[in-house]
Amino acid sequence: MADRDIRRIIGFDFGHGETSVSRLTATASQPTVLEITPGRRVITTAVGIAPGGVSVIGDEALRRSDVTDLSVAFKKANLKDRAVSRPTGTFVDAVIRQLENNGEPVDEHTLVVFGHPSGWSEDDVANYEKVLSEIVRPAATLVMPESRAAFLTIVEEAGSDLNQATLGERVVIIDIGSSTTDFTLAIESETSNALDDDGNAALGGALIEEFLLERAIDSQRLLKRRRIRRIMERHPSERARALIEFRHRKEVFFTGERFEPGETAGLLAAVALMADGPIDLTYRITARDLDDSLNSPLPALGGASWLSRYESDLKDVASRVERPSKVILAGGASRMEPTLTVAKAVFPTAEVVRASQPEHAVSLGLARAGAIHRRALGFRTSVAAMIDDNVIGSVVNDAVPDLIRIYTDWYTHEAYELALRLIGQWRSGNIDTLAEVSRKLSDELSVHLGGEQAQTRFYEYLQPWHTQLSTTVGGLIKEVSARYDIPYKLVKNLIVEAKFEHTMFPEAKGAQVLGQGGAVLAFGAFGVTFLTGLAIGSLILPGAGTIIGGVVGFLVGALAGAETEEAFLNRNIPVPSRAKFTDELVRQRMRESRVAFAKQVRVSTDEFLSESTTAGVANRRKLVSGMVRQIEESLTNAAMAVETLIR
Repeated sequence: MADRDIRRIIGFDFGHGETSVSRLTATASQPTVLEITPGRRVITTAVGIAPGGVSVIGDEALRRSDVTDLSVAFKKANLKDRAVSRPTGTFVDAVIRQLENNGEPVDEHTLVVFGHPSGWSEDDVANYEKVLSEIVRPAATLVMPESRAAFLTIVEEAGSDLNQATLGERVVIIDIGSSTTDFTLAIESETSNALDDDGNAALGGALIEEFLLERAIDSQRLLKRRRIRRIMERHPSERARALIEFRHRKEVFFTGERFEPGETAGLLAAVALMADGPIDLTYRITARDLDDSLNSPLPALGGASWLSRYESDLKDVASRVERPSKVILAGGASRMEPTLTVAKAVFPTAEVVRASQPEHAVSLGLARAGAIHRRALGFRTSVAAMIDDNVIGSVVNDAVPDLIRIYTDWYTHEAYELALRLIGQWRSGNIDTLAEVSRKLSDELSVHLGGEQAQTRFYEYLQPWHTQLSTTVGGLIKEVSARYDIPYKLVKNLIVEAKFEHTMFPEAKGAQVLGQGGAVLAFGAFGVTFLTGLAIGSLILPGAGTIIGGVVGFLVGALAGAETEEAFLNRNIPVPSRAKFTDELVRQRMRESRVAFAKQVRVSTDEFLSESTTAGVANRRKLVSGMVRQIEESLTNAAMAVETLIR
């Protein structure tokens, strides 16, 4: 979605069986469910053409006898099929026009958020968004999983904060729609349709009204029954009208909490079939009929009953999901009390919740998701502006001197420790000559610096520097977070990442090191690897052998006699003669040369990153821009992590 002045968000739950629409304005804290057609906040997903080419939607399209080209329950992934794309376009456009007639503008300041089933492929979703964006233009468009929208509604209704704990919960979302029941797993801020299977496609609330309609037809006298079936075979729209009537009657039981097995009082369902001459179909639906609709074998489910199939699918989900913390029921059909009872039995340790308005849970969540998207977009835009204005770059540049100091200490320590180890090997006879010690030190220093232990120590050295830099940057970001109502705690936690795999120096094995040394701010990774790369390449540093110069000089003076220094360094001195140079004596001599070596490292590094020379400015710019780039990436990831709730 392009950056624009969004003043209202429309959550458009375009369902296979029913449609709900909610609105959230820029000044409101909670979304509102909108009336679509007069008196109806939920309408049947149906569209037809009345005389004069006027589009008619909802129950009106089903009731009017002058409507032609009637389409009902047509939401499918295959929008390349004209039988799907044509009614989809007509219906969505008609709903938008109806909203505008109701005083709800859908213009360039509007974001319309549509939902899609979790099981749709990326190509299906992309094509869906493309088609819908053309319909609602000039409004902006966003699409997201319906299950995620339901999750947002439950989080809001429960009064939960949008924080990292909420994002990381293991949640099973059960969206019981008209034609499908989607089982979706939300874990670690990601949704997965891995819990979907082909069988779920048939488990929808529409099967119940199908059962009731068939029972009503079967209750008619033989000749009338045959005539009704003939009309419905010839005119599918007549069957669709009848199904909607039985759906409404069914919902009275559930919303009125009158579903009790064995209850004899019934509700009258009456349908006038107009094609081929009027004929009335009437039937009194009882609670026993509803009980039978849930527990009788259904051909569409391979002989399983609706409730047994629902329970079987939930048990299959439970076998693949380890102890979910929450189970969320959404969708109009979730108002059936048995769906909640079964879910509680299958997931005894989970908190099983149902949206207070399950038929509106998705549209309300879509509106909330649009607000999150808008806030996250504003956050990213403001962060980008701070980077463009060099606000963050200035902070990082000011931190470079301390980084150089830390780097100097680390590099000197590592060279010192390696030199001690090599001289120890010489004293024990594992290395023949001091010349070989010097060569090994030069050859092995780069490998040593790139090793896991040296890198771990580097990260440990950097912790205070990282903490200070993150505090300074965090102060800037906290203001932006507050401006867009994004919890700073979430942003701060998500900035702390460890992703060194794609840095300049992959040998650092950052992921393994962090497992031992603790988390390091991702935006420090470039500084670590940039400077480590300099050390390993020996691009700017004094000769590695300098650090053992004091020891070599002392040994030459003690053992060489009249021999030249070069000859002495290449002579294999007897091991007993080497042994008298104790470890403490060697350390004392090396401490003297270590101070001088550290000064050389610091001077060389300062010169390399000097702001007084052209080359130094270029090098420093590379270092600072690399860290700023990773700050930007980390903050963008943080904003995207907020949006992960809706993706």
